[in-house]
Order: sequence, then C-alpha cells, then structure tokens
Amino acid sequence: MVNVPVLTVGKTVEEVMVSHLAEVSITFVVVCLCFIGLLGNFALLTATVIYKELHHKISFIVAVLTCLHVVCLLSELYMEALQLRFHPITRLECFRHTLIYEFAMLAQSSMFFMLWMDYLLAIIIPLKHRFFTTVTYVFTMCLPPFVIAGIAIILVSVNMDSDPIEFCTPITMIPVNTEWILYVINGLNVAALLLNVINFLTLKYRGRDPALRLSVSSHGSHKSDIKLMRSFILMAWVFVCSWCLSVSSTLIAVRLLPKEISSTALTYIVVLALPTYCQGYFVTYSRSARYRKAYRKLQHLIFPWIVSPADTKPSTDNGSKGIASSL
Repeated sequence: MVNVPVLTVGKTVEEVMVSHLAEVSITFVVVCLCFIGLLGNFALLTATVIYKELHHKISFIVAVLTCLHVVCLLSELYMEALQLRFHPITRLECFRHTLIYEFAMLAQSSMFFMLWMDYLLAIIIPLKHRFFTTVTYVFTMCLPPFVIAGIAIILVSVNMDSDPIEFCTPITMIPVNTEWILYVINGLNVAALLLNVINFLTLKYRGRDPALRLSVSSHGSHKSDIKLMRSFILMAWVFVCSWCLSVSSTLIAVRLLPKEISSTALTYIVVLALPTYCQGYFVTYSRSARYRKAYRKLQHLIFPWIVSPADTKPSTDNGSKGIASSL
C-alpha cells in the first residue's frame, strides 16, 4: 500500500476529498435549482401563450426575460453535464462553451433595467403608453438588451486570450480589460432598484396626501400601481441580491483573494446567481392575482383531479383599468 499524503498540486488526500465532496454537493444543488426554475419558467411561458388575460405589453416583456432565464438554466445544466466548472481550462475554450450563456446572461441583466423603464413610461406618458401597439412596443423595449449583449460579446471575443483559468464560468471567462461591461450593467441595475424604491415611496406619499388624490377611480388605479411597484421592487431586489452579488463576489474572489481562498469561494458562488433565473414564476404567482389565476387554470388543465375548478374563476382585481392592469 502506497502512502500519498500530498498530491502534486500541493493538497493532501483529505483536502482533495473535501473539495470533491463540495463539488458534488454544489452540482446537486445547482441541478435541483435548475429543474425547479425550468418548471416554473415553462409554466409562465405556457400561461402567457394560452391565456388572454396575460396578453399585455409587460407580460410579453416578462416572457422574453423568462426565455433568457431558460437559456441560462439550460446552459448551467450543460456546464454541469460536461463538468466544465471545476476543472482548469483556457479562457478561449471556456468562451466557446459559454458563448450562448454569456449572451443570454448579459441580455437578461439589461432586461431588468428595461422593466423599470416600462413602468416609468407608463407613469410619464400613460395615454401614449397604453395606445402603443403591443408588438412594436415589446420589440422596442427588448431590442436594447439584445444589442447591448451583442456588442458585449463582440468586445469580449476581440479581446479574448488563451490564458488558463481555474474555473469556467461566464464571469471568469471575460478578459480583464472588458470587465468594465459588468461594472456598467451592475451599476445601471442597482440605480434602477434605487429609483424603483424612490418611485414606490413617492406613490405611497401621493396616495396618503388628500390634496393629491384625484378621485375614487384614480385611487383604485393608484392601489394597482402600488402593487405593481412592489412586484418590480421584489424582482429587482432578488436580481441585485442574486446575480449582481454573484458577479461582484466572483470578481472580488478572482482579483483580490489568495488563490486557495478564491478557489473555495468560486465553488459556492455559482449558487448565488440561480435565484435570478428561477424567480419569474414565484414572484408573479405571489404578487399578481392575474398571473395566479392563469397558473391555477394551467394547473387545473394538467392536474384536474388536484386543482379545483373554483380556483380558476376570473380575477376581479381592483383598479384593473389602471396602467398596472397587465399584472
């Protein structure tokens, strides 16, 4: 029996076993979260296609965002299947494996900013916002994120090198001289969250001030606006606490931490980004009566012996004629 206390990479057998156990555990968690997220996202997309109550501008924008999240989750499963994450690889080879993932990740991160823009336009120009044709409006709102992602991919590919990297992820793959793209996108989304909070507080103040209340009907619409604003803040908050934190943590681990600590941190950081890709169904179910009714109809269609028909009655939201009627 040969005693091998230290491996060639400078780690003991016990350390390697602990590292391997961590990799297996993280892989299990990632795969489970991906399947949960995919089920929820496919439910959201199916409900959006089937039920007319979800055929609204913002619902279609959320559906486009969800499609990007589906691509991200499928890409995560692809990376886990090939075991790309936990093995040294060149940056160029990692780029080839994660190109589609990178594009979808950057596009979805910009979509959150566009969701805030949609709500801002609904407040500033409510009449024009309502009478925009759905296809034109959704295309116009979704085009900038795809353009930004396309430009970012071009910049990354132009500056790509063949340097070795310890972990293959869409973040570690980006060359150092193009990391500013991530800083800009993170900054925009954090700013959007802060503006959402300010907007929410302004709406609440307007609702409490009798001098700013216009009528009973406008009060109903105002309550609907408040509910929609809470949904946006929740989605933006999950995004900032999930994806933005994951990106920031990865950059800090790679650039500032010692190699041993960095490797351990990168093993677990992957889990931080997944709630962003899984949140669509759960946020809309918890915050929107309109989505909730559509989901229950879908559940009754698939599981008629479990979901009661009484749960599928049309929603009678207050303020359904306001600018937030789509949710």
